[in-house]
Amino acid sequence: MYGKDYLHYIGPEAREKGTILKRGLAKRFESALEYFNLDANSVILDTETTGLSETAQLIEICILDFEGNILLNERVKPSVKVSKGAREVHGIKARDLKSCRSWPDVYRDYVEVTAGKNIVAYNAKFDRRIITQTCRAFNLTMKKRKWYCLMLAFSELVGRTRYGDYKWHKLSTAAWVFDVPPNDDAHSAYGDCETTLAVAKEFLQFDPELSLPLEDYKDIDSLYLLLDEKERQKSKRANVILIIVALIAIFIVLW
Repeated sequence: MYGKDYLHYIGPEAREKGTILKRGLAKRFESALEYFNLDANSVILDTETTGLSETAQLIEICILDFEGNILLNERVKPSVKVSKGAREVHGIKARDLKSCRSWPDVYRDYVEVTAGKNIVAYNAKFDRRIITQTCRAFNLTMKKRKWYCLMLAFSELVGRTRYGDYKWHKLSTAAWVFDVPPNDDAHSAYGDCETTLAVAKEFLQFDPELSLPLEDYKDIDSLYLLLDEKERQKSKRANVILIIVALIAIFIVLW
């Protein structure tokens, strides 16, 4: 699907022959289900981090069970600084983490609640990398677990391609497509876990023989138009907010 690390990687040859989209929605959904699973033995995981680099660490982790019950939801004191970019996304500052437990202590809880479980995450490769890096920073051995990635499954369902792979989509886009209400705690580990679980359940209930999510769109291009319109509306709202802020600033100066 995405990159040669994944078993159903779609390479440039398939893209050039036009075979990806022609497979049809039902076949893409069937293929996605081969590499995604959610059941009573699953746990949902999300993290917030100090950044995106190879030395970044997690600073917040949440794990929910299949029913949405909290198994672990805690902030973690890192050994590296929180980057400005990451701080602007999740709003977690260094002072918010001073009294938190460090990863070696929280890791014991992580190992306990994930033992024998399948981990479901949105962009699982990223969360797994961050946990591995945090373990390495504290000289801990990352325990092996089976991971499933909802992002890759959803992206295959949508079917858009880029450079021979299916194009990745944000969790907010997946939530919008499956009519999952916006989460007030978005960009917190707990909020994103809740959204991931809700999207995963809707994804598994999707019937490709009847319709695409939200509306009775049988043409995949109709979904693309909806996704593009969503992004345009989001950009428009952001511009309106900037204009309002600028006008207020000018008014204050002139006053």
